[in-house]
Amino acid sequence: MNNPSYGQRRSAFTLIELLVVIAIIAILAAILFPVFAQAKLAAKKSAGLAQMKQIGTALFMYEGDNDDGMPTWDWYYNNYPAADRDPMWAAAGSPAKYRRAWDFALLPYVKDANFDKATATATADFSGVWKSPGIEYDTKNGRSIGINQLIAYDIAWNNEKTARDTSYTTGAYVYFNMSEMVAPAETMFVGDTGFDGRYEPIYNYQGYNETWVTNPAPAKPTYSRAWRYGKDSANYAWLDGHASSMKGDKIQPNVGHKATSTWTAAQRLQSVCATARYQAGSSDARSILVNAAQAGGVNCGL
Repeated sequence: MNNPSYGQRRSAFTLIELLVVIAIIAILAAILFPVFAQAKLAAKKSAGLAQMKQIGTALFMYEGDNDDGMPTWDWYYNNYPAADRDPMWAAAGSPAKYRRAWDFALLPYVKDANFDKATATATADFSGVWKSPGIEYDTKNGRSIGINQLIAYDIAWNNEKTARDTSYTTGAYVYFNMSEMVAPAETMFVGDTGFDGRYEPIYNYQGYNETWVTNPAPAKPTYSRAWRYGKDSANYAWLDGHASSMKGDKIQPNVGHKATSTWTAAQRLQSVCATARYQAGSSDARSILVNAAQAGGVNCGL
């Protein structure tokens, strides 16, 4: 009897063969997916470093047009003209008081955001160069790059001509020039940070050791560093213009002190000395800081 199937090759896979193929695919996926994720993270880190470099270049251009002056952080001013306002403050519903912000000052040299178009009713858009590539969600209404406030002090609660930082001796102005920075290659300008709608300097909260630091005068609060590229890695631009990625234990909070829940009196005065050391080019500001430390019994050695 003729059997039409006799001598023909079987074309179907057995269940065991299918399971073997599926297992091989699963193993390959388990190996390759983390590699792809790391490659994606590395690409974002590189893009973030390019942004930091762009902001650093904008800083040099700003200084060239402003007699070597550093842009300030920002704070309230009662009498700033509308052209100098911080749009996030106006957008928050208080256009009568303006602030001068570092990123607003650098805007003409970057031109990669729409936050200058904010009004009392329209929210600023902090996208483009101001948004870290390491952020997966929408942050256009908040900054994600912050300035090192220790090299960009602003002045508090007065008009532009008479304002002064009230934590210092009356009459002590705290604007700084690039030429006053004694270690620009080791001094941070901006870095990846957490963000709040109206505040953007780097905060004392250290994600690396997860403790809060108090704000003893004259130390100023800075906003939270954000580890966006791996467990504890963030991008920074430095005052000499270079950009790099650093781990948390390599960046010293409060100019040299590991974060603790509170500061002792000695730590406060040591912080004052450290601030004077890193801003030593301004003789008036430096003398005020050194004298304040000496009055508390600490010799800064400067």
